[in-house]
Amino acid sequence: MTTIENLKSMKGLAGVPEVCQVLGISRNTVFAWVKAGRLKAFRVGNSIKVDRVDLAHWLEARRVG
Repeated sequence: MTTIENLKSMKGLAGVPEVCQVLGISRNTVFAWVKAGRLKAFRVGNSIKVDRVDLAHWLEARRVG
C-alpha cells in the first residue's frame, strides 16, 4: 500500500508530527506552508491538524511523472 492509499484509508486528522514524518520535512516547514496557504490545515485548540485525505490529494497533485 502506498503512502497516499494509506492516508486515504486512515481518514481523520493528522497532527504536525505525523505530517512531518509522511512528508519528510521539519515542523517549521509545516507551519510555514500552512501560514503561506500551501497546505490546508485546521487549528484545534493550540494544535494544527491536517485532514489525511486532503494531505493525500495534496501529495497526488504534486506527483512527478
